[in-house]
Amino acid sequence: MISQTIRADDFRGQRIRLSAHFKTEGLQGMATLWMRIDGDQGLLGIDKSIEEAVRGTSEWRPAHIVLDVPEESKTIVGGDRELCNRRRRSCAPPAL
Repeated sequence: MISQTIRADDFRGQRIRLSAHFKTEGLQGMATLWMRIDGDQGLLGIDKSIEEAVRGTSEWRPAHIVLDVPEESKTIVGGDRELCNRRRRSCAPPAL
């Protein structure tokens, strides 16, 4: 899993998009993006982009997540995630 946590200060009240490209070979399961938004009291938003998950063998495919960042947000965490056993997977770094 690749992930990064950033402060939400500059994104409060805005809609943000996490984008990446996946390429897979012999994936037994799926690879997907995920992003969550946390506040002082815990989870404020989450998306695991399961409907865009990459499975099996594929050429480069785009994936994205869009979430609104509430005013009470403290951090934004996002990255890619594999839910599988794998032979080999390549991923372009996620970008906010």
